[in-house]
Parts: sequence; C-alpha cells; structure tokens
Amino acid sequence: MEDEVKEAFDRLMSNIENKRDSLQESFSPSYKKSKLELSVYELADLAGLRIFNTNYDKFNLTKKKGQLIRAYFQGNIIEKSINELYDLYPDIFSGEPRWRIDPSLIGSHVPTYDETEIEN
Repeated sequence: MEDEVKEAFDRLMSNIENKRDSLQESFSPSYKKSKLELSVYELADLAGLRIFNTNYDKFNLTKKKGQLIRAYFQGNIIEKSINELYDLYPDIFSGEPRWRIDPSLIGSHVPTYDETEIEN
C-alpha cells in the first residue's frame, strides 16, 4: 500500500469507530454478521457507494483522501484488500462474509463467518 493511501486509511480508521451508528443508519447490508461489527467487505461497499468521497468531512477526511480509499478498493481484488487491512488494523474489523469472498485467498489471521451466523 502506498504511503498516501495508508495515511488516508489511518485517518479513516481513527474516526470510523465513532461513526458506526451513522453508518448503520445509512447502510446496513444483509451480509453483516452484527449491526455493530465492521468488515473490510463492508468498507469496500461503502467506498464503492462513494460514502468516503461525498461525505468525507464526516470521517475527518479530505475529498482527495476519500477518493484514494475508493481507488484502492477498485484497484485490488477484495481478498488482497482484506489481508492487507487486517494486517494493518486487526482490532477494527470483526470478520468477513465467507460466501462473498474466496476463502482460499484469505490469510489465517482473518476471521470469517457464514450466513448461519448472521444476527437478525
């Protein structure tokens, strides 16, 4: 990961904990294990929906940093992003939806869950 992109993620990760409630109100996908937990897969979806480059100020980002985060996910397969972000921020993420990724490409340090573990 390039330094500029890592700096954008550092800023986002330091602010995302405080924003979980507002994220839950605006985006609550059916694949989430728990409404309070966050996955890299969900973060990639949020970036794809342009949440970080249209609402960048809510996450203490600049528009450019929001665009860098979106470009990072667009330029990598999700499994690479998952491995890399769990290496950098292991305490923030809580597991990845196994049926939406290729588990054979995920490191053993990444927790996963299946559809039967989703809380309603």
